[in-house]
This record gives sequence, C-alpha cells and structure tokens, in this order.
Amino acid sequence: GLTWQPVIRDCLPTNVECNRYHLQRVLVSDTFNKWTRIILPLPPYTRSEATRFRWHQMAPFDKQQTWAIDNVYIGDGCIDMCSGHGRCTEGNCVCDDYWSGLYCDEPDVSLPTQLKDNFNRAPSSQNWLTVNGGKLSTVCGAVASGMVLHFSGGCSRLLVTVDLNLTKAEFIQFYFMYGCLISPNHRNQGVLLEYSTNGGITWTLLMEIFYDQFSKPGFVNILLPPDAKRVGTRFRWWQPKHEGLDQSDWAIDNVLISGSADQRTVMLDTFSSAPLPQHERTPADAGPTGRIAFDMFVDDRTTVNELW
Repeated sequence: GLTWQPVIRDCLPTNVECNRYHLQRVLVSDTFNKWTRIILPLPPYTRSEATRFRWHQMAPFDKQQTWAIDNVYIGDGCIDMCSGHGRCTEGNCVCDDYWSGLYCDEPDVSLPTQLKDNFNRAPSSQNWLTVNGGKLSTVCGAVASGMVLHFSGGCSRLLVTVDLNLTKAEFIQFYFMYGCLISPNHRNQGVLLEYSTNGGITWTLLMEIFYDQFSKPGFVNILLPPDAKRVGTRFRWWQPKHEGLDQSDWAIDNVLISGSADQRTVMLDTFSSAPLPQHERTPADAGPTGRIAFDMFVDDRTTVNELW
C-alpha cells in the first residue's frame, strides 16, 4: 500500500499503442447511478504475488455523496467471465435473469433481430440500455428529419443499445453531425462506435467518427463484421473527451441495425456515350454493358428497402 496505480489507464485514439479504447476514470456517477455490474479483465501489470486493490473516492466530496459495493470477485474461476451476464461465485456462474447456460451466454427469451429509432419520441428502454449526456433536441435542425438525439452534457456522453440477435443482420446505419453548438477540436473528442459480444466486458472498435468531419449532417452505413453477427451483440457510441457542457457536441438520428444479404446490386458503366461496335458489346466477364446497368436479385424475404 505504499504506492497505488490505477487498474485501467487512459487508452485514447491518440495513444498509438492502444488497440482498445477506455478511460482510467471508470466509475463515474452519472453512469453508475443504480446497481450495475462492472467486470474488468486484469491487465498483466496488475499481477504479482502481493497485489492489493482499493476503491477510493477522491476528495473533496460531500458526506451525502455516498456509494456502495457488493459481490466482489477477484480471480479466474469463471470461463469468459460469465459472458457479462452473470456473476462468479466459488468458480461457478450465477446467471442474470433471462440468461442461462454454463457460461450465461444463452438468452431465455428471443433477443431483437433489429433496432430502429428515428428519435421523434423519447428513447425507449426496448432499444437503449444507456443514454447519458444526450436529449431530444431541434437545435441542430434536421439531421435526418424531425428531432435528433443531441449529446452536449457536461459529464459522460454515451449511447448503448440493448443486446441484439444479429446472426442474420448485415449493416448499421445512422445520420450524424458534429458541432450544433461548438465543434470538437481534438482527435480524442471524436465519437467512437464500438460493439461488444460479451455484455460490455470488452469493446471492439467499429468506426472512429473523426472530429473534423461531419460538420454537416452525414449518412453512415457500415457492413457488420462476422464477429459482430452473434446472439447478444450490443453497440455503443461514446465520446472519450470533450470541453464541457454544450461544447464539442454531436447529434445522431435515424439509427437502423438490420439488413439482408438477399438483395444485391451490380453496376457497370463503360463511361462512353457512343454505342459500342457489335463485337465489343459482350465483355470477357459477360456483364451488362451500356451507360449503367443494374441487376437486382430479390426473393420473398425482407429486403433492405422495406426496413424503414
């Protein structure tokens, strides 16, 4: 106990040695204002034959600013840390409600297979686990249409989806804009889009929304990587740093996580207005020719165009 070091250190986009991003300041009051489990994989530098841990509230603080802790477990007895949906007790997982299995990775009820929100009404708990630092607003004008979810709060800025079944999903789409009030001015003030397949224990970067882009409303469409197409995937948009209340702000609208691979489009353009000679009209790959040709393959299942 002579010296103390943080378990988690800042890892931000400007830290080139980091492959995952997180803040040293983990237990912030606006995020943990109700009973919430937190699971931290211990970094190698915490391991020794005489490691101790402490939970310490930095002064100054009022006596009314209390906090509580329960069910502490430090060890390696539970494989995959109960998948983020249970707690470890004597080497076994005790699963949360609505989750089961040896590692708490099997939902008892069907998870949503898509998420769709145009933010024309208050964010629903059916779509979102956490909305911190953001509220419905028209201050940005029309980012997509109607109201937007505008993040300008003075503490955490975080948007987290519920767990989804994305085994048949294809993409995540949304409209985005920076600087409805005052634009961010540093890379660490950009918004990170990440996904987790283990209940939020670890997060994988899907997209860094660079701080110096999207000064006007822009549309983002991202194909989901294979690792994200699982049962129990969640997404989060979070801003590691900002200048304070009503600064470095951002807005999001028309979020859609869904899709189908059943509709495919092929485009070919010869970039020529003149008709081709007959002997040149069939290219080696036998694709369609002319100015622009589209070939649509559609079956009876849901297509992308029908999702909105």
